[in-house]
Amino acid sequence: MNKYKIIFTISILLFLFSTINNIVAQTKTTHIIAPSTYIIDGEELNASPGDTILLQSSAKPYLLIRNIHGSSLFPITIKNYNGIIIIDTDHFYGISIQHSEHVIISGMDDYGYDYGIQILRVANGAGIGITDYSTNVEIKGIEIANTMISGIVSKTDPICDENNEIHPTRDDFVQYNIIIHDNYLHDIGNEGMYIGSSFFTGYTLECNGQSHTVLPHVNSGVQIYNNKLERTGWDGIQVSSTINNCNIYSNEISHDSEAEYHNQMSGIIIGGGSKADCYNNIIKDGKGDGIEVFGQGNQKIYNNLIIRAGRSYHSGDQSFPKHGIYCGDVYTQQNAFMYFYHNTIISPKTDGIKFNNDETIDNRAYNNIIVDPGSYDIVGEDSYIHLGSENITIDKQNNYLGRNIYAVKFDSPANDNYDLQVNSPLINEGKYIPEISFDIAMRPRKISTSPDIGAYECNKQGVDIEEISPIVDKIFSYPNPCSHETTLYARSKQQTQAYLVIKSILGNLLDYRTLNIKKGKNEFIINLEKYPSGIYLYNIKYLNGNKSGKIIKQ
Repeated sequence: MNKYKIIFTISILLFLFSTINNIVAQTKTTHIIAPSTYIIDGEELNASPGDTILLQSSAKPYLLIRNIHGSSLFPITIKNYNGIIIIDTDHFYGISIQHSEHVIISGMDDYGYDYGIQILRVANGAGIGITDYSTNVEIKGIEIANTMISGIVSKTDPICDENNEIHPTRDDFVQYNIIIHDNYLHDIGNEGMYIGSSFFTGYTLECNGQSHTVLPHVNSGVQIYNNKLERTGWDGIQVSSTINNCNIYSNEISHDSEAEYHNQMSGIIIGGGSKADCYNNIIKDGKGDGIEVFGQGNQKIYNNLIIRAGRSYHSGDQSFPKHGIYCGDVYTQQNAFMYFYHNTIISPKTDGIKFNNDETIDNRAYNNIIVDPGSYDIVGEDSYIHLGSENITIDKQNNYLGRNIYAVKFDSPANDNYDLQVNSPLINEGKYIPEISFDIAMRPRKISTSPDIGAYECNKQGVDIEEISPIVDKIFSYPNPCSHETTLYARSKQQTQAYLVIKSILGNLLDYRTLNIKKGKNEFIINLEKYPSGIYLYNIKYLNGNKSGKIIKQ
């Protein structure tokens, strides 16, 4: 048999194997849950990876989901069916997800509802809890309101068991891939979202009369995007102990921190131990800081619009400070940096950016708009970017710092529209930052001329808008077919930021990561060792396009 016949035979066998895989996956079971059922146990249901669990339209006192075990390739999806699921309860949770993995809870249905699952009241607890060693969970299309404590909580706290042992700890559990998107949370008692433990450096736990210092588990891979949050008692979104692959973006948060509870007041808080990029968020009229950053460092905060942060908190009294962005220190990696790019900060109660972390180096503040900081009459020019210590250094370039909001020539500040007019003095006045290739509205930044200052890149008629040819002009993987890993090669005309998505042929998400693409040749390893043989799809999304391809695992 010559080599061409061998290649043809292998290709046919791979195609047949993939087809069989698809047929098997498509014949997975659909379970229809009766309206009167509010406990779903995967073991009792005999649910298998790839199954779908349909919740018939009903009102429920609560929903307990436990022992649901999908797989990375074939998660188990739980969603509403033939109408809305409504939970209005005096219980201590609306939905509890326990001892489950690779599960999707979805209210994004085919019936025309924005939120097909509605948790309208939880009198004594949280809206949704992802706990008891649960991991790899996606939450989407759910409305959560009127909760006594948090809207969504995702963590498993250490406890002292009957054998006087403490579990889980950092050594025996990691919560992976918590994805929360397209939800609506409002009128929440405490945090809108509480993801990961806020005790990254440990705390004391009593066990059989003895005190132990315990380190809670960490998270790896948190994506929070396209959520709307209104009127939270404490922080809008809090993400702590998430050590890598974390992005918080494109969320709208208004009226956070209504309870005025000290140390729990921000629109978004990147808590201790976290390494997260935070971008394209709109944070408006909260009583807390707009964004608080206590993470490990090597993080970018960019393209955020922060309006009147803290202004209504003890209005006019600067002894209760609140800032547009506050950067502090819980645990900072050695030689770490913080970058603040292209943020628009309007009328914060105190400082625009308050930088209080002297463990970082090579910090940057480029292309930010900071207008009308409330502390100007007290600290003067320091009110724009205020350094808390003489040991802190930050490179400040091409920022617009002023007190007159009308001098910027925003579209309509009276209506909180902070896009730029065509005659704004900030157009084409920014510093070129290769990795920031889009604005808050996902419009492309200029790449051959200087970008605009602030969160918005003006693209109106009358402004010189570039015709941009695709930045990434060639992508391929080798070896392909592969046995367990392949290398993705990308050639780019310039440095840019991109996003890599890898899915099974059925569309199940396997990997999501941010890529920092440099000019010229780039190489990225894709490891498929834990996945079965078959066909996998990849897509790289970048400034003004995307490229897709297939990988065959033998």
